[in-house]
Amino acid sequence: EDGREAALVSEAQDILVRLDAEMGSLKARDAGADQAVAAIKTKLHDAETAAQAAEAQFSDLTHTAAERRARLKALETGLAERKDVVARSTRQIDTLDADIRTAMAGAPDAEDQSATAELGQKLARDITETDAAITAAEDAVAAAVAEVKRSREDAQKVRLSAQKFSTERETLARLLQPVSGAAYP
Repeated sequence: EDGREAALVSEAQDILVRLDAEMGSLKARDAGADQAVAAIKTKLHDAETAAQAAEAQFSDLTHTAAERRARLKALETGLAERKDVVARSTRQIDTLDADIRTAMAGAPDAEDQSATAELGQKLARDITETDAAITAAEDAVAAAVAEVKRSREDAQKVRLSAQKFSTERETLARLLQPVSGAAYP
């Protein structure tokens, strides 16, 4: 019986040694899992922070694009008004030109010719100034259109970046959810 007791004690000691080794292995795996969860949580936090920054940048770009569209609309309206002014001026010039021809035909007086020449020079200056104003307005509209286009492209890049960060955040969130019935996530 002593031999049997010794065999049982020896077997129990072997079982205890195996259980201690298995317990050590489980603790090492638990430590590795805790580190992996912490790393994933850090990545999730970084992704959420980046997504918030991208959303803020997108909001700023959207606001800037709206302001630029409003400015472009104002410039287009100003250009249309300038074109109306030019059309009226052209009609006035045509009327004055006809009046000048009529006056010159009826009275070739030197004094009348001098007044007509001065009027013609004044009209020429007015036309030159109006043309310069129209050219400047057209240049401003073209610049605003280019600026709005750049803003739209920037906004599209930010939208894509925000979608990417959102997808990464959702993926990490799903990875961190515990599986039902499992001891670890």
